[in-house]
Amino acid sequence: MSTERLISVKPLVLEKALRDAGLIRFDTDSHVVELRALLDAPAPCAHEWTDDGEFTLTCTKCGKTENNEPYGWVQTRGNAINHFTQEWDVVESWEDQGFEYKAMFDHAEQPAPVAVVHPFAEKVIRKLERFQECADDGQGADIGRHWFDLLTQLGLLNRVQRSPALWEMTQQGEDALDLSRQSAKSR
Repeated sequence: MSTERLISVKPLVLEKALRDAGLIRFDTDSHVVELRALLDAPAPCAHEWTDDGEFTLTCTKCGKTENNEPYGWVQTRGNAINHFTQEWDVVESWEDQGFEYKAMFDHAEQPAPVAVVHPFAEKVIRKLERFQECADDGQGADIGRHWFDLLTQLGLLNRVQRSPALWEMTQQGEDALDLSRQSAKSR
């Protein structure tokens, strides 16, 4: 008589259990693919705009263009506003008559972008920070062998010696920590 039983387990539950037990390699882990995509994504541009004089702004860093046409003009006399129009013909007549005018732009405040970090990416950053702390202290890192393998596969660590096993942080790892610290300061 057999004591074996057949049970049904969801693939994600099984994958997590095997990963936690260190029985599967991280190169097949879907989280690695997601994290690699996050790390390889370009950083948002901090636009530096130039004006072409024709109401078009162009970013000198990324090349993005935006229409900067005014929504209207006001005729001014000192600090007073005499008239408002959205017709360029009216503005030209003001100019012909020697009146001063100013363009009105719609620059409504946009909410600051909110950075959303995948929980797995947060854990990777925490492990990388822990590795850095241990490396700075000259102590052995206590992040676990599977994390060394994962961080190496992601290009954040580089294995420099097999026996005894030694790793160093790559430039990409340092950049990831710097970016993490900068985003933490801005929150």
